[in-house]
Order: sequence, then structure tokens, then C-alpha cells
Amino acid sequence: MAMENDEYCRKALEQCVATLERHVDSLSRYNNQLRAELRTSKQQVAALSQQNVLREAAELCTNNQQPTHWMLQSVTESKRKTERQAEARGASRYQTLTHEVAALKSHLHRKQDCWERYDRATKAERASLTKQLAAAKAKVMQMQSRADTAEASCNSFERRLQVVIQEKQNVEMQLAHYKKKLHGKSASMLACDAFFE
Repeated sequence: MAMENDEYCRKALEQCVATLERHVDSLSRYNNQLRAELRTSKQQVAALSQQNVLREAAELCTNNQQPTHWMLQSVTESKRKTERQAEARGASRYQTLTHEVAALKSHLHRKQDCWERYDRATKAERASLTKQLAAAKAKVMQMQSRADTAEASCNSFERRLQVVIQEKQNVEMQLAHYKKKLHGKSASMLACDAFFE
């Protein structure tokens, strides 16, 4: 039962680790995708800002108005502000994803450490139980050997007892026979004595 529980826990932890690794890989790919999107967004913002500047300059030229220094500075500042906002959003998203990936990696390392400690403890427990089982088997074999020896001794004793009983019966039969013979001789001697008196 303990071995089945160990195997179940091992499989569950392996699945958990595999899932976390897939999630980390997925987040890393997503992070790379967001970086690429950030670069593309920066390029698009730069291109749109450039187009905006050119369009505003073209409008000024078509209206026969000379662009003033203040207007050019306003357009340039607007472009820079848009770029800074896009960079800030991208950097914030990148930072969030970096923290999430780091947290997942930390969680994965904790799970792996926990699994390694559990595996070491389980192996030590199995080794201890294996030693105890071997000692118990040796003790059982020793007791079985003693029981076999005792049974053999008991069987030998029973055989000897049967031989002694048989010998006793033979002796008792001979004794009864001799008593009968003696009784017969005693009776005939008494008869002889009575005859001679």
C-alpha cells in the first residue's frame, strides 16, 4: 500500500512539475512575443510620429504658412511623449511578466526540492523496511529450523517410546506366562506334598 501511495505521489508531482515547466515555457514564449510586439509598436509609433510631423509640415506649406519654431517643438514633444508612454507600457508589461516567470521558476524549484526530499525519505524508509523484512525472514527461518529439529526429536522419542512399550508388553506377557507356569508347578508341588503326607 505504501509503495502504491509513493508511486501515486511520484506521478502527481511529476505531472505538476511538467505542467509548471510547460507554463514557464509558455510564459517565456509570450514574453518574447511581447518584446517583439513592443519593438514593432515602437517602430509604428516612430513611423506615425514621423508621418504626423510630415503631414503637419505639408499642411503648413499648403496653407502658405511658415512653420514656427513653437509648432515644431510641440510636434517633437508630442512625438517624444507618445514614445515614452509606449515604452513605459511595454516596460511595465515586461516587468510584470518577468516577475511572473521568476515566481513560477521559484515555485518549480520548491516543488522539485520537496519532491527530492520526499524521494530521499521514501528510499530511506524502503531500505529500512527491506532490512527489517530480511531480519524477520532470517528469524522465521531460524525458528522453522528449530521447529523441524524439535519435531524430528519428538518423532524419534515417540519411536523409542513405542519400542519400550512393545518391550514392556513382551516382558509382561513373559511374566504372566512364567507366573502361570510357576502357579502350575506350585499347585503340582502342593499336590505332591499332600500325597506324601
